[in-house]
This record gives sequence, C-alpha cells and structure tokens, in this order.
Amino acid sequence: MLNDEVRARLFSPRLKRELQGYRAKEELARHFAAAPTDDALSRVLYADIKTYLPGDILTKVDRASMASSLEVRAPFLDHRFAEWSARLPADLKLRNGEGKHVLKGALGALLPREILYRAKQGFSVPLAHGSAARCATARAPISRDRCCARPLVRRCLYCRRDRSAWQRPARP
Repeated sequence: MLNDEVRARLFSPRLKRELQGYRAKEELARHFAAAPTDDALSRVLYADIKTYLPGDILTKVDRASMASSLEVRAPFLDHRFAEWSARLPADLKLRNGEGKHVLKGALGALLPREILYRAKQGFSVPLAHGSAARCATARAPISRDRCCARPLVRRCLYCRRDRSAWQRPARP
C-alpha cells in the first residue's frame, strides 16, 4: 500500500481528484472488520473476495474472454461451493505455507502432481501492443516526472525506457 507521501509525489493531480479521497487500505480494513469470523486467514480471504476478486481478477477474465469471443465459467464461484469453502477451518485452506490444501488433496488422484503443485501462471494486460499504450488517459494517472518510479512496469509509458529488469524473474 502506498503511504500518503508516496501518493502525493507519484499521483497526478487528475488522479488525485478522481480518487476523491479513496484509500485502498481503508477499504480493506472495512471488509476485514466486517468479515463474519474471528479467524485471521478467513478475514483476509473475505476482504479479497469483496475487493480483489470482483475489482481485478474477474474483471480481467471477463474483458479478456469477451475480446476473444469466449464464454468463461468459474466453477469455484458457485455460491454453494464458495460458502462451503469459506466455512472450512484455516488448516484445511493453508497448511505449511501452501494454499488450497483440501482441494489439492481431493484432486490428488485425478491430476498429475506437476499440475496440482505448479506455480501460478497469471497474465498481464499487453499495454505495449494495444491502443492503451497510445492513449493519453492510460498515461495520465502517474505524474510524468515520476514515470519510472513504478517498479512493476516493464516499459515506462512516458519515456518508453525498458524497465523489465525490475520485474521479478519468472519461475522455472
């Protein structure tokens, strides 16, 4: 999370106005407090379900699938399954630092180990190849003088300098 000092230096005046005082930290704290449990892991997962899942993951999947004319299903989001899994004890969700313990145990006889235990394979939005890279609004949120301060950007959207060295190395 960005502290106020970093936000003040990094965000453009336009983005500051559009955020209207929004603070992600406060939003997460609100959901964490509203979680219907005292278990810390379940509270974090609840906040994730209320923020990251609909505001990031599902949005990306929806847009990418529509752009490719695909119909995507998310079977683990069936409300009965989601409610059941939310009630599981924390040690069945996370064991020895590994998530989805009970799911991996249930699928162990059906899927090869290298599939069940491989590293996550996320996707990123290909800004450099699409119209977003040429769009002024895609560049506007970050102040021009701080353009290269974003550690997760491969290529700076303002000066086009390659920043791929800032990326975490891909897992083998």
